[in-house]
Amino acid sequence: MCIRDSKLAYIISRIIKPGGILFVAVPNGNYEWAWDLRDSTTHYSCFTPKFLESMFNRFGFKTLYLRNRELKPKRTPRRVEIWYVGQKKYKRTGRM
Repeated sequence: MCIRDSKLAYIISRIIKPGGILFVAVPNGNYEWAWDLRDSTTHYSCFTPKFLESMFNRFGFKTLYLRNRELKPKRTPRRVEIWYVGQKKYKRTGRM
């Protein structure tokens, strides 16, 4: 995991309150065209579904939805994104 990815996930986990919902859509790093993004000025990382899920689970999110979504724009090549939806877990306090 890149430090900036980890830091961003940490910041997001601090902002979203328990029970809050997070939606993330990123290019899927498992696809051949994703390697072209390494030279991009808008995308710093390529994620796989497994990596994205484990990163957010590590920072207290429960995965609600994780799918590949194929985008077929008219003027650009086909793209596959990962759509992740997670819910911030409630902390256990141990009190009754």
